Amino acid sequence: MIKTIIEKENPELLGLLEEFNYSLDEINTKLRPILDIAKDFKNEYKNTLTYIEMKHNLLMSYCTFLSFYLLLKVDNKPVQSHPVLFKLTHIKSLLDNLAPVDDKLKK
Repeated sequence: MIKTIIEKENPELLGLLEEFNYSLDEINTKLRPILDIAKDFKNEYKNTLTYIEMKHNLLMSYCTFLSFYLLLKVDNKPVQSHPVLFKLTHIKSLLDNLAPVDDKLKK
C-alpha cells in the first residue's frame, strides 16, 4: 500500500530509497569492516586505507543529504532549487568518478 502511494505521488523516491539502502549496505558490509581490520595494518596499506576512509566519508555524506532530501519530499517542501540537490549531484558525481578505482581494488 505504501509503495503504491509513493509510486503515484513521488515515483522518484523509490529509486532514491534503493540507492540509500545500497549506500548504507556498502558502508556497513564492506567499508566499515575493512576499516576495522585495516587499523592494524595502517602503515602497510596507508594509501588504500586513505581511499577507503574517503569513500566511507563520501557515502556517509551522501546518505545524510539523501535523508534530508527525502525528509523534504515527505513534508511536501519544494526541492527544485534547494541546495541539497547540488550536494547530492556533486557527491554522486564524485562517487561515479571513483568507480574505476573501486574496480581496480576489487581485482
